[in-house]
Order: sequence, then structure tokens, then C-alpha cells
Amino acid sequence: MPELETIAWYGANSGRQSHPVRTKAVNPWGLYDMLGNVLEWCQDWLGPYDGAVKSNPTGPEVGSERVLRGGAWLFNARSVRAAYRFGSDPGNRALFAGFRVARGQKPGI
Repeated sequence: MPELETIAWYGANSGRQSHPVRTKAVNPWGLYDMLGNVLEWCQDWLGPYDGAVKSNPTGPEVGSERVLRGGAWLFNARSVRAAYRFGSDPGNRALFAGFRVARGQKPGI
């Protein structure tokens, strides 16, 4: 997948290891590494969506597994996408999972 090569580290190009951030192209929103490299832990608990069209849907209020998204350096191209998600115990530690620190921006800035 030529487009994926420019923006993500995944099974076909990673050499089976993670890579430093910002070594692939930035996405249209100015964000790096939103796909591939390492899966990202999310705040949401894993659960089914209700099927209604929503912006930023969330999972259930409680659960036993947190959501991981985005694919990782050992995944095939099909699984390296923002919509790909699965759950894992929040205490799970793996070389292919990480998290992104983000903060809100004040309106008008």
C-alpha cells in the first residue's frame, strides 16, 4: 500500500520493531504516527457501538477491557487504520502498545 508506506510503520516496512516518532509524514491535521508504529491505548472501555451515526462515539461507562486503536509495527496493512480497535486488560504491557499525551486548546487560540 503506497500511501501507508509514507505515513505508518507496519509489518511490511518496520523491520519488526517500533521507530522514533515523526519519522513518517504528517497527516492533514498536523498529527504524526496516528496509524501504525504502536497501538494507542484509549480512555474508552470496550463494548459494542449502538449503530447510530455519531461523532467521537464512546464505549460503555464501565468494563474490563480498554480500547486499543491504530495498528502497530507487527500488524498487516489491513489492520493499520483508525477504525481498527480491540480490547485488552488495562494492566497489559506490550512492546507494540503505547499512549499519546494530548491536551485541549482554549477556544480562539
